[in-house]
Amino acid sequence: MYWRALEPNDEGFYRVGLNLRMADPDLVADLPLDRFDGLDTWQRTVCPDCVVADVF
Repeated sequence: MYWRALEPNDEGFYRVGLNLRMADPDLVADLPLDRFDGLDTWQRTVCPDCVVADVF
């Protein structure tokens, strides 16, 4: 359902991940989307105009 980093990143922030598939789509559709490949590259894909509704 979610995860939280144990240590802050270099900028002092704790990262979290949430499973939004359990939320009402209308409530989360306009949230900004930040893609992260945690399997192969550990790289973020920055897409300033992407929102959750783009992947529904």
